[in-house]
Amino acid sequence: MFDETAQISLLLSEHIESLGSERDTLIVRFKDERPRKYPLRALREVILLHGCTLESGVLCALADANVPLLLLNGHGEYAATLFPGPIKNFYPRQAQFDAYRDPARRTEIARRIVAAKLASFRRIAAERGESYDPVAEDAALAGAGDLDALRGVEGAATREHYARMAGWLRGGEFVFVERTKRPPRDAVNALLSLSYTLTMNTTLAAINTVGLDPAFGFLHDDYYGRPSLGCDLMEPWRAEVAERFVLRVLNRRELRHEHFDEAKPADGVVLNNEGRKEYFGRWFVYMHEEQRALSGTGVELTFREAIFANVRLFAKFLRGESTTWPGG
Repeated sequence: MFDETAQISLLLSEHIESLGSERDTLIVRFKDERPRKYPLRALREVILLHGCTLESGVLCALADANVPLLLLNGHGEYAATLFPGPIKNFYPRQAQFDAYRDPARRTEIARRIVAAKLASFRRIAAERGESYDPVAEDAALAGAGDLDALRGVEGAATREHYARMAGWLRGGEFVFVERTKRPPRDAVNALLSLSYTLTMNTTLAAINTVGLDPAFGFLHDDYYGRPSLGCDLMEPWRAEVAERFVLRVLNRRELRHEHFDEAKPADGVVLNNEGRKEYFGRWFVYMHEEQRALSGTGVELTFREAIFANVRLFAKFLRGESTTWPGG
């Protein structure tokens, strides 16, 4: 069995002319340099930060190798993800659609998603020595009778969480007042947006691998172009993965003010070239190499492994093969 820990995430942030393929190899071509070659078997994902020519053959090669291609614009914002087609096993999707069409079951699954997100808020607060009284929150969650009420509980908890998060930044170099996006108006929000995007990409890769449909969610409403199930299943990982990473790199001063540029008002604050190097150099290690025991399971996993494991467990839960989702 192939060891996925030997794979790499390939970030293409330099100016390149084209991407192509030969047999089982990705070819990255530059204007003034020799091409670079990467065995597709050694890639877990490709992240493209700059525009270039994509030969049609490379898309087929990436699909055959089950390697997703994440496209980011020049500001590091999500543009698109190209995944291989759904796997042939349609049973996970069949179970997903059955649950989606059952109003009572959809509401119960949405309740579990919100509960998992609230639990992640409590864990990250406890790690920082903050007390957290869950009684009122738990009562509101238990009493929420429909999706709108559940979204109200989730929204109120998220606002309180962001208010707490403002106090977790040390040193006074960075200030977080509120969540802003499209565009992010400060460095903290710029990092949150990029980290959420990358966490979503991993969640979507897991959904695609398992054979679920990313468009049909339970907590999040259907919306044109929205991967609603991806939004659902990444909710607990916003704090566990993305926000924990942002707090770490800022509090350790691994990213500083000189790593950001204030673009036009319509573009907000963005990482500059040096900032992107620092960010991605730490993100890939954090996401794919560091191991930790999650949620008291006693089993050490990387964050990527944990996200994949939780999506697999969700598919089993939908099919009635497990009653314990969400897991650790």
